[in-house]
Amino acid sequence: MADVPLKLLKVYGSNPTLFQSIAIEKQGEDAVMVNFPIPPEADPAHGAVKEIIGDAKEYKVNGMESVGYQGGGGVKFAILAAYYFLKYKKYVDVFKACKKYGVQPVKTTDREGLKEFLQGAEKGKSSSVESSAKGKEKDKGSSRDREKEKARRKAASNSQKKKKMEAVSSHKIMQTLQAQDKGDEGSAQVTQHFDFLEVGDLKAQADKVEENRASVTKITTHETAVATTTALLKSVDPTKDLNVALRFFETSRSKGKRGREEKKALATSNAKAKRAKMKGNPIIVVPNAMTATINMANAKQFFGNAEYVDSNELRRKDGYKKPKLVEVKRRIAKTNKDVTFEIIDDAKMLKSGDWNRIVAVLAQGKEWQFKGWHKPDPVDVFSHAFGFHVVIEGAPVPEMLAKWAVKVSKISRDKRGLDSVTHSQFWTNLEAWMRVHRPGICD
Repeated sequence: MADVPLKLLKVYGSNPTLFQSIAIEKQGEDAVMVNFPIPPEADPAHGAVKEIIGDAKEYKVNGMESVGYQGGGGVKFAILAAYYFLKYKKYVDVFKACKKYGVQPVKTTDREGLKEFLQGAEKGKSSSVESSAKGKEKDKGSSRDREKEKARRKAASNSQKKKKMEAVSSHKIMQTLQAQDKGDEGSAQVTQHFDFLEVGDLKAQADKVEENRASVTKITTHETAVATTTALLKSVDPTKDLNVALRFFETSRSKGKRGREEKKALATSNAKAKRAKMKGNPIIVVPNAMTATINMANAKQFFGNAEYVDSNELRRKDGYKKPKLVEVKRRIAKTNKDVTFEIIDDAKMLKSGDWNRIVAVLAQGKEWQFKGWHKPDPVDVFSHAFGFHVVIEGAPVPEMLAKWAVKVSKISRDKRGLDSVTHSQFWTNLEAWMRVHRPGICD
């Protein structure tokens, strides 16, 4: 009976109207009951469901149990996750529903695999990760055989083309004519080079050579093969001194070697500088503007609590005072290391040795934001720091951002449950940027 929930999910999932009748009931932390009622007799799915659950009026299963499919990274999806995967088309709806019950939603990369798995369960096949892996290995083997055969055919085709495109020199034509004049049996071996030519073409070339046999003989006698050691030595004038050329070659080679060593040393120095421990906490700079979506008023709630709060509401509260600095702790995903980030909106307060601590800048979309900075050019700013812009859904995105290396993310106007998506986008992209440009922070 282990595959009963899978068969029911497939039958119900193919009937959107019937799918709405499934009841979800939470019973404790580790139990969320999924109730599959038998549809009315008038419904086309009545017979299919009855065949699966027999005479029972309903079938209940704990939605927290594994559906039996293992996705990327070894994630095992729950029955409840598969249920919401079939119920909703948009990933946002799937994410919100799964978050409510604390189950891992089906990722976009695993959707096709789970779909095939459910189809296999409907047909009564023993679908499993192991059999799927074996099938993939078999497909890979067939694919490799096809690639080898394709490469072999291409090589044979290229060889044939090369043979056909071989140049026919006057010397070869002369050999052919001389062999024919002598009645040499080897003429067949010589003329094999001209098999691809039309008889008329070969005869026309031979006639021209015959008319100018003496001239052609004189030319071919003095011909010298190019790009061979003997030919190069023959072309050297013994009266000329080549020491100048040799000295130039040695100087160029020496400069090239020294240049490569200097570049290697510079790259090593830069890598060490990147991995050097930063003196002080990394800094995130937000816009110094009340109209900015994220500023000093709501930075703590957004960066620390994954929650967007309108800054105007916070400023209207009694006793509000704008902070000069906000600190937020973040655990780096790869190393589980806690890092404290400082959030400011006035970079001019930084000392000369603090500018390299800036790891992220929230762009307002105006160049005046960088007035008074150590390097006021926005292009230069975002080449040394991760750029991010948060915009309210429906509001226009500043055109200037298209010229800068800035990632844009949207905040929903009324769906606060989606704030965590924007929050996750910021931290995920910042950590990826730091692993490349500030690895010392992540180590």
